[in-house]
Amino acid sequence: MQLDSCIYECEIWHSRQKPKPHKFVHKHFMLYLDLGEVSALAERLKFFSTRDSCLYSFKEADYLPGYEGPSLEKKIRNFAALHQITGIEKIKVLTNVRTGGYIFNPVTFFFCFDRDGRRIGCIVEVGNTFKEKKLYALKAEGEARLVDRQKKQFYVSPFTELDQDFVFDIEVPGQSFKMTINTLQAEEPVVMAGFWGKREELTDKSLLAMTLRYPLAPLRVIALIHLHALLLWLKRTPYHRKEENAEQQTGVLNPHRSIEKTI
Repeated sequence: MQLDSCIYECEIWHSRQKPKPHKFVHKHFMLYLDLGEVSALAERLKFFSTRDSCLYSFKEADYLPGYEGPSLEKKIRNFAALHQITGIEKIKVLTNVRTGGYIFNPVTFFFCFDRDGRRIGCIVEVGNTFKEKKLYALKAEGEARLVDRQKKQFYVSPFTELDQDFVFDIEVPGQSFKMTINTLQAEEPVVMAGFWGKREELTDKSLLAMTLRYPLAPLRVIALIHLHALLLWLKRTPYHRKEENAEQQTGVLNPHRSIEKTI
C-alpha cells in the first residue's frame, strides 16, 4: 500500500531586522505524517515507531499538552472547530519527531483536509524553550496559500516583544513547499523567518541518510537556538524575562510557573 507520509529536507532562514540585525541559514529535515498512517509506518519501518526505544518516534503527548481531547486528532478537531474549521477528514503533521527519545519543536503544522482532499485549514503550534506551546488557526479561503496576521502574545524568544504580530504565509506541502512566519511591530518588520522543503520518500534508507546528514537533529536545533541567543546577548540586544507582562501571555499551553497563575 502506497502511503502519503514523507520526509522534507529543508533550508531554514531567519533575519532579525531590529533592534540589532542578526541573520542565519541552516539545513534541517522534518517528517510529514498522515496521522492515520502512523501505526502502519511503525509496522513498516525499522527506524520509526511510537516507542522511545526506536531511533525516531512519534508520540501524541508531545503535541497540544493539556488541551482537551482523548487523542491528538480529537484535540486538533476541537481547536479547529473553535475557529470555524470543520468537516475535517484527514490531518497531516509537519514536525520534528523524537530522535533517540528527545524532541524539540519550534513550530509544528497540522494541515486539515476535507473528504475530497481539499485543504481547509492549518493549526500552527509554536513552542519555546520553556516547553510552552501556543496554537494559531489559519482557515483556508480558497487561495493557493494560507495567509493570515495574528497577535503573537507569546514569548517565542526573549528578544522580542509580546505586542507584535505574526504574519503567516504557508503553502501546503507537495513536491516542495515554502513557508514564512514574519514578526511585525505595527507595519515594521522585526523578524523575517521561514523555510522551504523538498519532498523525499519516507523509508528506512532515507531516514538513515538524513541521520548521517543531520545527526541528533532536535538536539542540534536546541543547541543552535541557544547559540544564536548568546550571539544576540553579546550584541547587547534587549531581552525580557519570562515573568514580564505575564497577563499578556494568553492562550499558552503547558504554561511556565512564572505565568501559570495568570493564565
